[in-house]
Amino acid sequence: MKKQRIKNFLLSILVISVVFCIFGCKKNDNYEDNNISEKEENDIVTYNTEDKIDDYEDESSDDEVLDNPEEDNFKNFEDNKNDTIKEDVKSIQSTVSEILGISDNKNTTTENHKNNNSHKSNDENSKYFELIDGIVDFADEFYRDNYSKTRLVTKNGRLYNKASENYIDTNYLIGKGLGEEYKDVPCDILLIKPSDLKDYKNMSIKNTNSKLSIFISMKVPSEDKYILASSSDGKGILTSDEYGKLMYKYSQNHGTPLDVNPYSEKYQDILGFIKLYDGAYTDYFVRGMKTDNKYAFVTLSPTYNTNALKQYVLVNKNNFWEVMLSDVHTASRVPVYVNEQIPDLNLDLLPRYEISDYNLASYDSNDIYYTLLKNGYISGMEDITYIAGAGKYYYAKDYNGNIYLLNYSGGVWHIRKPKNYKEAYDMMMSEDRFAPTFILLYE
Repeated sequence: MKKQRIKNFLLSILVISVVFCIFGCKKNDNYEDNNISEKEENDIVTYNTEDKIDDYEDESSDDEVLDNPEEDNFKNFEDNKNDTIKEDVKSIQSTVSEILGISDNKNTTTENHKNNNSHKSNDENSKYFELIDGIVDFADEFYRDNYSKTRLVTKNGRLYNKASENYIDTNYLIGKGLGEEYKDVPCDILLIKPSDLKDYKNMSIKNTNSKLSIFISMKVPSEDKYILASSSDGKGILTSDEYGKLMYKYSQNHGTPLDVNPYSEKYQDILGFIKLYDGAYTDYFVRGMKTDNKYAFVTLSPTYNTNALKQYVLVNKNNFWEVMLSDVHTASRVPVYVNEQIPDLNLDLLPRYEISDYNLASYDSNDIYYTLLKNGYISGMEDITYIAGAGKYYYAKDYNGNIYLLNYSGGVWHIRKPKNYKEAYDMMMSEDRFAPTFILLYE
């Protein structure tokens, strides 16, 4: 209790001192030349300023004063006096603070703490950037060297080898020559578009192109952020929320890809939108149609020419189908081509075969007609309502609905009679997982 009274007494002294200082400053500011108190006159005499004041009053009648050293001296005197008072107040405050054990360094300590944390954070970021920079150069070179040799694509934003069906990570790259010191580094090798990063304020992107490029991403331990870096397109930092939104753009999870029922409304809707896109209201032989909840992949030909195959990618927007790609049949390495155009399309929608591998115009079906006729399956060419072939396979259907799957082996055509499209498809895939199943009539 006694200690508390002492503290209160000292605080009272501080308050009274400050009040007197303020009052003195205010009184001095209200100083008037024609009403100088006796004490103020003595002060002026003491400082020998009477002549300066008289000169000041005479010169004040001028319309404009460009430079007045006497006035400056007087103002400096007043400023020095005010500064002295302020220093006295600070001195009193400091003394009382020391007596009461109150620290006035709290703000300084907090600011220093923030600066230290910022410096520490920058040092840590530099350390992590240096770590992933060593990986990104190797990964970028690996991607460029193997781009045309295999099917490197982006799957859910990460670098993926579609040919071997596996993700490319640091441990995989170590097997290709990356240093052992990077073993099990917790980072991801991304294949994304630099243009998707240009709007993030903490990303410095040099090339804002829409071509897929290699980036390395790494979550900063115990922090809500990721660092990203590329070999030539830039680097920066994303919050976990920003990183999640970026990766969501590349998510290929739009439901399970399924064959569309040929008798369904969806089937007819998709065909209708393709006809509208082509501006041709002809009939089609559909060779395959598969969809998930967002995209559709369709292979078909006009009924007047089974060799005029085309492939489309469509996207569903508010229950309306829109053609995104209509030239897939001309591309080599179809998964890479489609992936570059539509990175979030589930590659399981695509067939394993590629139409561009076959010169369909070179196939002559006369041998098939002759083989079927010779073996008593048909009585004439007019019995066949559909026929198509590629590679070592032919597929035909007669007006009675009978299906014939022929494969060439040992210099002769062997005839099988599957019950339906699905059975014929399974026969071909069991023999060759890249079989040209586009010859089948999807029904």
